[in-house]
Amino acid sequence: MSNHTVPVAHQFDDREQQKDASTLGMWIFLATEILFFGGMFMGYIVYR
Repeated sequence: MSNHTVPVAHQFDDREQQKDASTLGMWIFLATEILFFGGMFMGYIVYR
């Protein structure tokens, strides 16, 4: 196995910070999708 390090994007200090930011971003995305589609389904049920 090689000892080469994975480069991180310039706005992050280390790999852990980059991973935490991407995990938070995914959770925020999932939450907004749940709110959006939940609202659409509720609107459909109410006006059906």
